[in-house]
Amino acid sequence: MFGRKSKEIAKLLNQISEQQKKIQSLESVLQKKANASEWYHSKAEEKKALQRRHNLELLQNKNNIDQNLSTYYQKKSHCMSSNESCFFYYLQSFTELHPDAFFGNKKLKVFPQVSLHSFINITDTAKGTDAEIYSYILSNFLSKNVDYLICEDVRDPVTKHHSYVPYFAVELDGNSHKKSVNDAALSPERRADAFARTQRSDAFKDALYKAVGIPLIRYQLSNDNKIHQSDENGIRKLTINKLSGLCKAS
Repeated sequence: MFGRKSKEIAKLLNQISEQQKKIQSLESVLQKKANASEWYHSKAEEKKALQRRHNLELLQNKNNIDQNLSTYYQKKSHCMSSNESCFFYYLQSFTELHPDAFFGNKKLKVFPQVSLHSFINITDTAKGTDAEIYSYILSNFLSKNVDYLICEDVRDPVTKHHSYVPYFAVELDGNSHKKSVNDAALSPERRADAFARTQRSDAFKDALYKAVGIPLIRYQLSNDNKIHQSDENGIRKLTINKLSGLCKAS
């Protein structure tokens, strides 16, 4: 009988030992999880501290830039390139300075390098779209300019104030608008990518001007990518012919 009791006690002790092992194993797992949680928490705090430090450095850098603007900005020697200046002068000559008979009694004004958002508005419909769509609409629009915007100068007979009503727009397209352009500074892949971006931008502008009812005229530079004095009459003829065609089409 004593032997049987001993076996039962031994069995019970063995079960207790097994339970203790399980408890120890569970405690080990819990400790590991606690350690992991503490590690992740520590890393999260470290990341936050790094972000705060980065934000502080960024703010200091921005303040440094604001206080030392001449280090980071300088005046250009010209506000337009040579081609843009010549084209501007020729465009002015037959629209503003010595108006062609085609324009009748319209008093015109040529404005170079105008942001699209200066004369085209975002509609209420666009503003009512969700944030992602609205962001897409804005990104397509805000960063783009027109080379020349020709406006009708309208004077209010009472207030005598002048307002400038968009009449037509002109884009001066250089070699970047040609797929055949061979820029040695760019790899074939980058040339193709640059051309594709230019094509997308051109297509967007073409469609946008048509949508808002502003005639757009594109003038392609010659193969040497320059404006010549002999081009003046051609620019006038091209502009008036295209405007005439657009007026008839509308």
